[in-house]
Amino acid sequence: MGHYINRGTHTVKFIPGSVATGFRAWWSKQIPCTRDGCSSVNVRIDSDQALTKLREERFFKTRDKKYADFLEYPGSYTCNAVLIGIVGWCAERKVRKVVDHHIREVIESKTYKTKPTKGLKGSTIYAIGKFAMCYDARDYDPMEHGDYPHDEW
Repeated sequence: MGHYINRGTHTVKFIPGSVATGFRAWWSKQIPCTRDGCSSVNVRIDSDQALTKLREERFFKTRDKKYADFLEYPGSYTCNAVLIGIVGWCAERKVRKVVDHHIREVIESKTYKTKPTKGLKGSTIYAIGKFAMCYDARDYDPMEHGDYPHDEW
């Protein structure tokens, strides 16, 4: 199997105060072949304040010093992520609506630039954070991870 480090940034929705839980939930919903089989997640917080262009540029300039080992050398099948800052806020709630002549449960959401004091009635307020992440990518083999259709064999 070949190894290489896959890097990127993603915006992820999470409940304030539970950054790691929110990122892990998002990561577990990604298609296994997209995340190259990585199931273990480590999360650190650089800043949980509003993300500005200056803060983002400074993070990527000083990343080599502050988070060098953490981001550059993730463990095998491990994703390491750092919260750079908050991009926006989102309020979501489930409501029942008529869709195509059927009553369905639909998620209503409203986005905000700053943290709202009140969201939609009965809603949960989420922070939308930007994460820098690296993970140990390998030549993904679906047979190894059990993501192949069993009935075709």
